[in-house]
Amino acid sequence: MTKPPDRPLRLLVVCPSWVGDVVMATPVFRLLRDELPGSFIGGLVRPGCDQVLAGTNFFDEVHVERASGVLGPKFVAAKVRPRRYDTALLLTNSFSTALITRIAGVPRRFGYDRDGRGFLLTNKIKAQKKSDGGWSIVPAVDYYWRIGTHMLNESSSQSRSPNSASMCVPIRQ
Repeated sequence: MTKPPDRPLRLLVVCPSWVGDVVMATPVFRLLRDELPGSFIGGLVRPGCDQVLAGTNFFDEVHVERASGVLGPKFVAAKVRPRRYDTALLLTNSFSTALITRIAGVPRRFGYDRDGRGFLLTNKIKAQKKSDGGWSIVPAVDYYWRIGTHMLNESSSQSRSPNSASMCVPIRQ
């Protein structure tokens, strides 16, 4: 197996599961589109979340799937595998989405190392914790932004704020 390129050429973004969280992830979607010109970017979303993204140019393709049941991750992975993604960015914390990207054969998988899924990730980032060991409460926009900029690993990206005016999502009519 060949080493994936440093910059993703075929990126799969595993989107959050809830409509509100998908909205909170739009700044990082815009960042990825802006920072990866020429890359094919696919999104994996649950049914209903695709409607939130309709009319945007964040993704070249949207896979609308729900991995339900014991074999659910296997079936979703089989649908994603033919796209031959070289990198996956998991904005979810679920074990099943990490399993999907692993079964789909995505060689590089970025995500937060929590909820028992660290061994399925190739590039892990530690989620913030409180002094008592519990998970810190972090605004969703910042949580998604942090993993996105970690993946991009560019100082120019890391200096940008998710609240800057350039991150606003254009309204299309």
